[in-house]
This record gives sequence, structure tokens and C-alpha cells, in this order.
Amino acid sequence: MITHLDDLNRRVFVYERLMECMPHAAGAIDTNGVFFFINQSACELSGYAAEELLGSSFALCLEPADQESVAAQVFRTLRTGEPTRDFKTRIRRKDGETRIISFALYPLVESGQITGAIGTAEDITSREHADKQYRLLESVVLNAREAIVITEAEPIDPPGPRIQYVNHAFTAMTSYNADEVLGRTPRLLQGLDTARATLDEIRSAVERKAPVQVELVNYRKDGSEYWTNLSILPVADHLVGFQTDVTERRRHEIMLERKLAEANRRLEEGALAGLFPGAGPATTLLRQQIGEAAPSRRMPVLILGERGTGKALVAREIHRLSDRTARPFVAVDCTAIPATLFESEMFGHEKGAFTGATGTKRGLFQQADSGSLFLDEIGELSLEQQAKLLVAIQERSIRRVGGTTAISVDVRIIAATNRDIVQMMSDGRFRADLYDRIRGFLVEVPPLRDREEDLDVYVHRFVRQWSEEEGKTITEIEPSVMEAFHRYPWPGNVRELEFVVGRMVARAQDGRLTTDLLPSEISGRRAAATAPSTPAPVAPADRAAGPRRELSKADIEEALERNNGIVRRAARDLGIARNTLYRLMERHGIRPR
Repeated sequence: MITHLDDLNRRVFVYERLMECMPHAAGAIDTNGVFFFINQSACELSGYAAEELLGSSFALCLEPADQESVAAQVFRTLRTGEPTRDFKTRIRRKDGETRIISFALYPLVESGQITGAIGTAEDITSREHADKQYRLLESVVLNAREAIVITEAEPIDPPGPRIQYVNHAFTAMTSYNADEVLGRTPRLLQGLDTARATLDEIRSAVERKAPVQVELVNYRKDGSEYWTNLSILPVADHLVGFQTDVTERRRHEIMLERKLAEANRRLEEGALAGLFPGAGPATTLLRQQIGEAAPSRRMPVLILGERGTGKALVAREIHRLSDRTARPFVAVDCTAIPATLFESEMFGHEKGAFTGATGTKRGLFQQADSGSLFLDEIGELSLEQQAKLLVAIQERSIRRVGGTTAISVDVRIIAATNRDIVQMMSDGRFRADLYDRIRGFLVEVPPLRDREEDLDVYVHRFVRQWSEEEGKTITEIEPSVMEAFHRYPWPGNVRELEFVVGRMVARAQDGRLTTDLLPSEISGRRAAATAPSTPAPVAPADRAAGPRRELSKADIEEALERNNGIVRRAARDLGIARNTLYRLMERHGIRPR
């Protein structure tokens, strides 16, 4: 016969076995918080043996920093009978490892009295770490500077995949709240053509399982337009889009394109007006180089060319066509500044800096602030002057003589020289680091002898110009005069031609320019037989003579061989400028010795 005691013992045995088989840690404490029961899972979780835990306080397993808060919660349950659920805390295992657990505690009640409590605990360390990592990544994505949008991977065909997630940057970029776009398609932000293009990019990303990138126009909530660079990345069964607002960059590009177009248009107008007359290849290349250099705001320009070719005119035109056109253009003749006054002239001086400094003076750099500083004949500066100039250009600031404060300056440097600056660097007469700072855009102004096809245009331009100056009307130019002009090498280039024509116009009688008006250095080079048939009328500005024969690679190699590889002598032998010969050598792949 089974007694009541036997039944009770059997039930205790079942419950103990049930507790032992539980996958979670379980135990029971008395009203003092001392364990009187513990299961195997609790031993595995804590690292302690059952005999070490039984008879010990629950605080044995707790992280010291957490003991006070856990004790308060446990004794509240023992005192009030109110269960504790999902309470997170940390335990310190016997081996010193810290784990994160979630425990629940329920009171044991006998005859209406709380006699202890039974509890279970679950190791949630991995889950907590994963949750923490997820929250960190979510925070990073949510607060990323790039706008991020996550959509379904399908459908690819219209109306397209639906938006499932957007971050703060996306809502700021589009002016839509998250709840206004979630569940909608990206077409909400796009015009019809843009939406079709985006779907094509999505299709490409899905098919190739690789990221794609596209720039497109989107529309904000208020209808305003903005440009975005969109990168689409397939991830599992979703598409992640990273968007960067490139509106300002696109506006700048469009502005530069318009400025370049305007610069080219104005250059053409300038050419028609006689600023850079002629249609030969050398003049066309010059106009192209000016058009490329002018729109840049800060990139320096180095102008190379012989004396009299018009380097200063090129510099002024570059400034005029730039967005600094309304700001100062300060031209500096580097040959005219005494070495002892270089710093004072370029950077200014403070009152009392030296004898005679009766007041503060703004230097040329400050005078050109926000505009362009033209350093004409920069190759004439000494190495010491070059070093001082380099510091100002490099630091974008100057220090007045006698001053201690650095003054920021915003100038675009345009430099010019008639020297072979590459040879000067080889000879140690020009600093390579300064060359690197001024050689942004390179503009080469060809000598007049390399623009023979444009010579007639220049002659007729100067005839009209000087006729107005002298109050005369020139109706004829003898063909023999033009023949003499074409034979002469014009060492002084366009400037020499201008004043030769000017003197001839001033001396002309009966509206004719004849051979007897030619200077001796030009008339003395005339061929023995010149037989003009009829006087040549003054031609319109766009008329040009026939081009001279293009020098071949063999011509250049023979000239170099005759002159022992010395480029300067070979150039003189060929009747061209040294810079022109260097350019032709580069074109034909001829390396200097």
C-alpha cells in the first residue's frame, strides 16, 4: 500500500529529475539566499561543482560589480513574493571568465509562508554580443554620411523593388520621412526615364551579382532636383544602395563646361578682332592651350616663348577668361626688381622695417589677392629670390619685411619666361621645386617664324592699326615687301613686326608700302631677283601665306648630328626656336643626348 509519504517522495524525485534534465541552469535558495538545490546545467554554467555551490550564497557566482543590484532583486522576490523575470546580469565563473545570463526567480510558498525561491538561468553571452554588434552596425548605418537605402531584390521589372530601410542621411537628402518611403519603390524619387535607367542598373547588378554604379537625377519631396552617385550592391535577397549627393560637383562641372564654351567663343571673337589672328596650326594650338588653362581657378600657368611673342598678352587673356576676371591682375617684371628690394616689393614691409620705410606697404602678392599675379621673365630671378618666392607660393601666405604675422593670400600664379627653363634646371640655375609649383598648365607661344602662314594676317592687322594711329589710308603693299617679310626670320617676333610696319606706315607716301621703306636688315636679305607683277592690295585679316615645309625626323636628326647633339645650335641651324625643336623632338621620339 502506497502511503502519502511515499507519494510525496516520488513526486520530489520526479521534480528533481526534471530539474536535472533541464537544458538551462536551475537551482533553489532559502530565505537567506543560500543554495539547497542545484542542477548539472548550473554547475556547467558556473564552473563550480555541486558541492561547492550547495550551502553557499548565490553571490558566489556573481560579478562583484553586479552583486548589489542582483541581491536587491532576489531579496525583493523573497520578501514580497513577486516573481523576477528576464533579469540580465553577469556571473564570474570559477575560471574567471565573465558570462552574461538572464534569470527568472519564483517564490516557494509553504503554508502561506515564503520559504525560499526557485530559479532558472540562461547563458545569453553570445546573443548579447551579437545584439551589441547588430546595434553598433545599425547605428553606423543609420548615422552614416552616405544615404543608404535597402530594397527587395525583386521584382526587377516596373514598378520595381520596394524600399525596406532608409537611414538618416537618406531622409535628409530627399526630405521624405522614413514612413513616407518604406514600402514604396525608388520611382517615388525619380522621373520616368531615370526610373527605367535605375531598373536597368539593378537588373545588371542582380544578373552579374556584382556592384554597379550610376549617376542620375532624383527629386526631393518639394520637387527640387539633385544629382546623386548611386552604387547598388546585391546582398543575399536584398539590394543595398549607397547614395552620395554630387549636386555641387555636377553644378561646378556644368559651370566649367559653360565657361570653357564661353572661353572658346570669346577666344574666337578675340581672334577675329585681331587678338590672336591667324588660322595656322601653331596659332590654333595656342588658342586651345589658353582655352584649357583659363577656366581653372587656382592651377598655375607657365608661359614659354621668345621675346616679343606676346607672352604678356597671353597672360592677360588667361586672366580675362577666368572667373577671377573681375579681380586684380598684377603684372611683375622680374628683371626690374633690384635684389635688395625683392622681398619688400613682393611681400611688402612694415613701418620702420628699414631706413626709409615710413609706412606700411602692401606687396605685390597682397595687391593681387583674389586675382592673378603675372611673374614675367621669372627665369631672371636669382636662386635666392626663387627660394623666397617658392615659400610664398607653397604656403599661400607671405610675411612682410619687419613683420611677424603670416598673411594668407589667394593668388593664381601665371609665370612667363623666354629662357630654356629645363636647361636652366640642368645647369642648376633654376629650382626644380619652384618649377613644379609653377608648371601647372603649360602654354607655349610659338615664334613668328614658326607661324609663317599667319604672317600676312599680322601684317594687314598692323597696317590697319597704324593707319588709324597715323591718320593715313594704306591701299597697297608691294608684293616684294611681303616676300621680304617672309624671308626675314623675325628675331624680335610679333613685336618687331608691329613696329617695322608702324615705321613704314609713318613714312609711307601715296598710300603705298614699298621696298624702299623696308629697314636695311630686312631689305638686305632680299633675293637678287624679285619680280612683282602687280601691286598686292591690302588683304582682309584672315588671309594667310602658304605654310613652310614640316621638318621631318631625318631633318632633325641630321641637324643634331651636325651640331654634336647640342639642341641650341641645331635649332639655330634649322632656323627655329629651341622650344620648338624640343617639341618636335618629343613628337618624333628623339631623346636629347
